[in-house]
Amino acid sequence: MNISILCGLIILVVLVVLLLLGVPVAVALAVSSICAILPILNTGAAVLTGAQRIFSGISIFSLLAIPFLYWQAIL
Repeated sequence: MNISILCGLIILVVLVVLLLLGVPVAVALAVSSICAILPILNTGAAVLTGAQRIFSGISIFSLLAIPFLYWQAIL
């Protein structure tokens, strides 16, 4: 079976099951996508790459200014 067909089936089945259980749509989409990606990734490399992308995403100065301005407004 082709890996793209397998990932599509995993997403479809997990998404339908989660939606039938009453899970919010955004959470169901995220969980089903993660469930489809995990079997094909090397977990060691995936964790390292994920951590690097999260750090690079939050290190943008303009995005860091938003919580700091909010915190200053509270004080």
